[in-house]
Amino acid sequence: VVFWAFDEPAAAAIGVRGGLVRDVLFVLLAVTIVVAMKLVGVVLATALLVAPAAAALRLSARLGPVVVLSAAVSFVSLVGGLVLSIEMDLPPGACVVAGLVVAYGVARGVGRV
Repeated sequence: VVFWAFDEPAAAAIGVRGGLVRDVLFVLLAVTIVVAMKLVGVVLATALLVAPAAAALRLSARLGPVVVLSAAVSFVSLVGGLVLSIEMDLPPGACVVAGLVVAYGVARGVGRV
């Protein structure tokens, strides 16, 4: 696993399952952030930073497309979460984070295809 962190192509060449390692790393990072933060606003800010990038990385490995996709996922999730919040009378932070989780799930599914 440590070898994968420093040289992913070489690790794949010797049989390290990079996709599984990356997914476990993202899950551990998300759990650590949520457990470590005490304020809901900080969790929302962290989710807005981590989730769009994770979704974009599932769709592309090049920096340019990842940046554009990350911005697009952020915008769509933010607008969708705010609309859902207004229509359903729910807290906006939770709705935006739910939108980001859905976006990651969709990206994960599309990324496999």
